[in-house]
Amino acid sequence: MALTAKQQVKIPGADKTQATALAIEFWTSKGFIVHGSSYNCIVLRRNGYGSIGKLFGSFFDRLVSEEKGISFDQIPTELTVLCQVLPKEAKWDLSFNLAVGYEENNPGDFSSLVGSWCNEFADFCRQWMSNTDR
Repeated sequence: MALTAKQQVKIPGADKTQATALAIEFWTSKGFIVHGSSYNCIVLRRNGYGSIGKLFGSFFDRLVSEEKGISFDQIPTELTVLCQVLPKEAKWDLSFNLAVGYEENNPGDFSSLVGSWCNEFADFCRQWMSNTDR
């Protein structure tokens, strides 16, 4: 079973183009690669998420991670970004999935990390949007 964490980020004043650009700009700077997209959904992956070699390697990596403490930054991850633009704000629903075979050493570690990533994303968006108002 894959480990999943979900978050929501809201930013006032962004239109559809801005919301999409902000999401892609931020998450690709974190090592994600756009895997697919549609009008309101972007799927991003990193560290070989979805590859057969990584799937088989995950079982070995899991043993190594328990011994050496591999960070979540090194684990294959998929991020699904659903974007909804409302009259006064943009809202992103973010869903992070780790590759099958990876577990948390301490319950809640992954959710906490995802929360900090999403706070950083929200700060990035607010800073960018405040610069466009000038």
